[in-house]
Amino acid sequence: MSLFFRPSVALYYEFVLGRTEPCRAQLICGPDSSGFSLGVFDIVVDVPTKRVLTVKPLPKQTFTAEHGFDCLSYYSYLSPAIQLACADTRRIKPGELFTLSMLLPEEAAPYEQDLQRVISA
Repeated sequence: MSLFFRPSVALYYEFVLGRTEPCRAQLICGPDSSGFSLGVFDIVVDVPTKRVLTVKPLPKQTFTAEHGFDCLSYYSYLSPAIQLACADTRRIKPGELFTLSMLLPEEAAPYEQDLQRVISA
């Protein structure tokens, strides 16, 4: 399983209308374009699943979080103010070491253990 990047409406419709070449985008920690950059990637939209994919696999290197974040965003390389896609991640604290494969959001609700104890009582 990998991160699910949701395209912006504008990017999605570009690919629906027939765009075939990838978009150059910068991967940013957090929802704002001012966040820490993890690199520049070529991305495409898989129209049937409404999912953004990278042309080449994402890096497996380890990063150190400069600030806390709970999502990743792709911003246009040519127009850095334009958000192209975003993906929810698990919460990362400032200074924490992470790899992109470690960022999958938690499936269980934070209260799941308490709920199970109440149900079993």
